[in-house]
Amino acid sequence: MEVMKARVNDSVELLVDVPGETQSWQIPKGTRGVVVEVFQHPVEGYAVDVSLPDASSSTKFRYDNVMLEPDQFIVVRSA
Repeated sequence: MEVMKARVNDSVELLVDVPGETQSWQIPKGTRGVVVEVFQHPVEGYAVDVSLPDASSSTKFRYDNVMLEPDQFIVVRSA
């Protein structure tokens, strides 16, 4: 059985900029998020929910869900 880098509900920090879900904006490295799904096949991957400050939004945040590969983040707190 393969050991996964992260688990659901782990807090992670991006090591690189990644495109947002709509590809119209970038999520900058250093952004923190929470793993919401883990995939093993066909390759290891993680669905991560992130939020970024956005003064133009009524909630003052912009929310997105991104797919990450293991080398794109570090785990900062395990669930």
